[in-house]
Amino acid sequence: GKVAHDGHLFANEQWAFIEKSQSTACGSIVDQLPDSMPMVLKVRVTVSEFPEGVSNTFPPMYYRSLVPDYEKLDGSVPVISIGRYGALSWKDRPSDDAILAMLGSAQDNIKFSLQDLGPICLPGTKVAVPGCVWPKETLSVIARVIWEKGVDIEIALSNPGSIPGGLSPTEALYGNGWTAVDVASEIIKR
Repeated sequence: GKVAHDGHLFANEQWAFIEKSQSTACGSIVDQLPDSMPMVLKVRVTVSEFPEGVSNTFPPMYYRSLVPDYEKLDGSVPVISIGRYGALSWKDRPSDDAILAMLGSAQDNIKFSLQDLGPICLPGTKVAVPGCVWPKETLSVIARVIWEKGVDIEIALSNPGSIPGGLSPTEALYGNGWTAVDVASEIIKR
């Protein structure tokens, strides 16, 4: 459907950025260096194919014409897809505005399923890593719809410090260190 189409367009942009980065003179040099070598570059992008020479280095671009049209099924639920382009757009964040607008337009309930809503904590503390902050605008909109409209908010969070499958915190840390009570307290403060 439309959301999958949007996801493909997003992937197109990501791959175009990677291909552009790796296709420069600097990118071709970086591509030859070991992955473990520290870099001072703002962006380091290298792509490898395996087995070498069997496939293209970069995937083919997605085009709508590759996907057949279909009839909408009865009972379909409308979905709006929004997301950031990461480092591709530093200043303009229209998706953030869209998220705030959608939260603010809620009439009945909002259900979140999140890894965490708070900033990354210093290990073993409830102190945010310097430069990391609570998403004040998001929390303010949530507080406003609760207070002004009586919207029910349900938030499912990962447990603080959740790390899957024996990985290290630097590989996969799902909970930044905040409990559901911490998040609720931040909403109430607004």
